[in-house]
Amino acid sequence: MKIHTIRINKMFLTSMLILSLGYTANTLTFATDVEVEDLTIQVGDKIILSTGVTLTVNQNVVIAGELEMDGTSLVDTDGDITVTGTLDMNGSSRLKMTGDLTFTAGTLEAADGTGIDLDGGAPQTIAGTVTGPFKNLTRTRNPTVFDITATIEDSLDAGGQNFTISAGKTL
Repeated sequence: MKIHTIRINKMFLTSMLILSLGYTANTLTFATDVEVEDLTIQVGDKIILSTGVTLTVNQNVVIAGELEMDGTSLVDTDGDITVTGTLDMNGSSRLKMTGDLTFTAGTLEAADGTGIDLDGGAPQTIAGTVTGPFKNLTRTRNPTVFDITATIEDSLDAGGQNFTISAGKTL
């Protein structure tokens, strides 16, 4: 009987932990800063970053579901980002990254005031096929290669670095 009670208590505590993180029906809401090694959002899943929250990813990000960035939220990653789902940027949210950004028929829903900062110590590539325009794109170090046809509606700040647009692509 004691073993069953311990199992029930563990299940209850696990459930309470999941609910305290804001997880409901395939949606996880972060209301405080969080740091992870890798991040994969599966098809049908959604992560919401509340305003002011920083999500630090030490390696790669894969978005097959949806990542919603609200208000002044920030995603700061040291790896590549691959979007086959939806990257939804609201308010003045920022995406800072040191790796490559690849859209594989992914969707970018970027509101005015949002931006993507390419701050890697090596050349970076933005590639693939994207639905939706970029708003602000900033490069602080090293050249960038655009192997994508895309629209930038607000600003492109090269930071004194070279930008290359691949053959057959338009920017």
